[in-house]
Amino acid sequence: MGLLFAHAFLAISSIAVGLLAMRAGKFSSSHPRLGEIYHWLMLATCLSALALSYSRGRATIFTYLTPPSYGFALVGYLMAKYRPANWLVWHIIGQTSSYLALVTGVFFQLVPRIWRSDIMFLGFSLDFWITLITPGFIGSFFIGDTLKKWSGVKAAKRRVQTFSELNSTGE
Repeated sequence: MGLLFAHAFLAISSIAVGLLAMRAGKFSSSHPRLGEIYHWLMLATCLSALALSYSRGRATIFTYLTPPSYGFALVGYLMAKYRPANWLVWHIIGQTSSYLALVTGVFFQLVPRIWRSDIMFLGFSLDFWITLITPGFIGSFFIGDTLKKWSGVKAAKRRVQTFSELNSTGE
């Protein structure tokens, strides 16, 4: 039961910090800090989800969706850290996709407790499909708007120093 509560706490914390990071000014000092916290919370949330699945001795849909969910967060995090070409697009896609995965996970926990459907489609109930598809469908519009908003912004690339440059400066 402790693992379940830890997982729920981590997931709720990830959602709260992710929301704060999205709302923070992108060139403020708080956005990168919140993004860093979000990344590590997302990793902890995904690891706790896998541990929970393992402790129950069975795989669920979360067991299979957890690694890609963290993969999106990792892509977004690394793009912001190293800033290769087109980094901002991949940062936005990675972070928002991982956030949508979190929201979908919460929906999967809440919706069946509120509404159950007897209508089946491809072996799953209608509430399953609505819960699975709705966050991504709605979120795709937000991702598109965000990408459009930031498409004209020239985001600085981070210059990566070589080992010899680091060595010559005494760092």
